[in-house]
Amino acid sequence: MLKQIKIISILIICLSTLSQAQDTQYWSKQYGTYGGLLGNTVIGAISDLSSTYYNPGAMAFSKDSSLVLTTSSFQFIYLNFNNILNSNLKLDYWYTNASQGIFALRLPYHWLGDDQIVISYLARQDFNFNSTGRSITPYYNDHYKSDQLSIDQNLNEYWYGLTWSKPINSKLGFGSTMYLAYRSQKLMKQTITQSYDVAEETKNFTSMIDLNYYNYRLLWKFGISYQMGKLMLGLSLTTPSINISGSGNASMLISRANADSLQNKTPEFISNSQENLTAYYKSPISIGFGGAYYWRNTVLYFSAEWFNRVKDFLVMEPSSFIGQSSERTINYNVNYSLKSVFNFGIGIKYIFSDNFIYYGGISTDESAYNPESFNPFVLSTWDIVHIRSGAEFKFHDLSITLGFSYGYSGELFGNFNLFGIFKNSKTDVIYNQMDVILGLTYSM
Repeated sequence: MLKQIKIISILIICLSTLSQAQDTQYWSKQYGTYGGLLGNTVIGAISDLSSTYYNPGAMAFSKDSSLVLTTSSFQFIYLNFNNILNSNLKLDYWYTNASQGIFALRLPYHWLGDDQIVISYLARQDFNFNSTGRSITPYYNDHYKSDQLSIDQNLNEYWYGLTWSKPINSKLGFGSTMYLAYRSQKLMKQTITQSYDVAEETKNFTSMIDLNYYNYRLLWKFGISYQMGKLMLGLSLTTPSINISGSGNASMLISRANADSLQNKTPEFISNSQENLTAYYKSPISIGFGGAYYWRNTVLYFSAEWFNRVKDFLVMEPSSFIGQSSERTINYNVNYSLKSVFNFGIGIKYIFSDNFIYYGGISTDESAYNPESFNPFVLSTWDIVHIRSGAEFKFHDLSITLGFSYGYSGELFGNFNLFGIFKNSKTDVIYNQMDVILGLTYSM
């Protein structure tokens, strides 16, 4: 019984933590009419203003003089956890999120000639989640136990872009986008465990870790687009980010009253708080390649993108400190690292009429989670396959996009080490993501 209660209690935190989801996926969010319904397969194609993100070089072949574009999606995420420590426990969880997309505006500067200038805003990450789990269970004779586990997570990252694009000739276009990226993240975990035994009396254990930071950085995306008859090719490069500034706070509280029979440790009190710490964040270099083949009423798309790894670095550098009761040295864990990943996808566009266009696509979305580095900020471990379908309806100068996307992952993870408890255990995680996509485009 004690073993099952421990499993249930920790699973509540495990479930809440992993629902952060897209921190280690690069292709989970899509932008614009084309990107949203073709699954990021538009690196080598003429698209809408989302080209400012996918391939700025394609902006050189855009025909509209100016337009406003915005997209958003509503996400439904389902997580299923079972087979932890060979138990028969099974936990399910639903999470919903209104996910922002992209807003872009082409500046109508006619004196630029064929050059294009576009300002844009896109949400690379937007996640808010908090959960509290409780377990009050009597077991054995005159022996009771109560657990309360809470987690509060918030992650937001926004990119503000300025794009310049120019046709080199009738077949070749070049462009670049400079992004100012703002990222903020908060992670708080709290555990309260109490037990009572007639022989050993009351035991209490409290643990709280609170980490939060914000960071500004710059990065650039360059793109080349080439037209060759019915075939169009594109190449993009995203630079590593350059830190501008950032600040964060870190605090920790650990308290044990009486002997802790669960972890076999003596009474202890540890408390520390550090503010105004310099905060860093790094994003990797990436290279994308894509193509589009235009044939009658049909366009076929293919894109692939490689993301380099991010070596270990510290998001913040809080100082080590001495525990008040034990006089042992305590260190914060604020490490961050990502492994290299490769994503690819295919898509199709079919024009039924001038007012009705169908889109579909399928793409991979590998996790950059690094299992060799225990990182409190990186929690998504599963690879996802996304399937998308939808249509565009045109009414004079207004286009409305409606679509649906489904992402799935079912994987078994070994050595899933959470708080040092699930060492060498096996965790079966089933992940489902559904997106309802809405887009509006207004041409002027």
